[in-house]
Amino acid sequence: MLRKAENGFTLLEVMAVLVLMAAIMAVVVPALFETVRSLQVRTAIRDVEALLGTARSEAIRTNSPVTVIIDYSHQRISIEQFSNIKPLQLHDDRLCLHDDCNGTIVRVDFWGDGSSSGGMAIFADTAGQVYRLDVAPSNGRWRIEKELKP
Repeated sequence: MLRKAENGFTLLEVMAVLVLMAAIMAVVVPALFETVRSLQVRTAIRDVEALLGTARSEAIRTNSPVTVIIDYSHQRISIEQFSNIKPLQLHDDRLCLHDDCNGTIVRVDFWGDGSSSGGMAIFADTAGQVYRLDVAPSNGRWRIEKELKP
C-alpha cells in the first residue's frame, strides 16, 4: 500500500534555518544600534546648533547682546537673557561636554550686528568620538567638527 507524503519540515531543516537567522541577526543588530546611536548624536549636535542660532538671531533682532553659557560642570548650555528658553542638558547617553577643562564656564556673546565674542567647546559622544565647536568672532558663525581619533 502506498502512503501519501506528509507536508512539513524536518527538525534538521528547522534547525538550519534558525542557525542562519541567528548568524544574520548577529551582524544586523549591532549595526542597527550603531545607526541609532549615530542619529542620536547628530540630533544632539543639531540641538546645540539650534540654541546658538536662537541666541544669534535674538541678538540681531533686538540689537542687544545675548550670551550663551556653556557650563561644563553642570553639562548645560543656556541663553542667559531668556529664562523662557529651556537650557540644553547634555549629560544624557548621546553627547556630553568633554570636561578636560575642570568645570569651566565658557561664555559666548552675540551682538546685534551678528558678530560674537568667539568661543570654543569640546563635546564627546558615548563611543568616545570628540567634536569641537568653534564660534567665529568676526561673524558669529559656528562649526562643529569631528576631531580625528589618535
